[in-house]
Amino acid sequence: MASRAVSGGVQRRRADVRGRWRGNVLPPMSPGAERRNQRVEQIMWEVVDRLFETWADELQGINFAVRTAPTSASLERATARGETVPLGVASVRQERRNPHRSTRHVVLFRRPIETSAVDEHHLAHIVADVVIELVSEFLNVPPEEIDPIYGTGPHR
Repeated sequence: MASRAVSGGVQRRRADVRGRWRGNVLPPMSPGAERRNQRVEQIMWEVVDRLFETWADELQGINFAVRTAPTSASLERATARGETVPLGVASVRQERRNPHRSTRHVVLFRRPIETSAVDEHHLAHIVADVVIELVSEFLNVPPEEIDPIYGTGPHR
């Protein structure tokens, strides 16, 4: 607990067991305080916006999201196939209310992507490549045709 109320509703800061004061390292509005998943999500939306300029009709109805990590079932399947940890997944799901209709989803996994990246620049290229690869699966088009910058960044 970073602070606690004392008489009169006044809050007093407490030191932790080692005598260090608890609290935020950076002010909440500073750029460095941005949550990690927000950065990956921000890059993803920049890539999606760029792709919509060319592929708007084809991308309609695809839901994009960022999750922390793949499910344990996804990891087990990847391990069984001798693959590395997935950085994202493209899936089609039947709608519960209308079983004759399905929705397409592109999901990026933040932790494996961040682990693969050496720096911020590399992170942006990895996110772009993963989004482009997953969209290319849905459109059945080579990734290089989806976006000419595909694969031009630092190697993964």
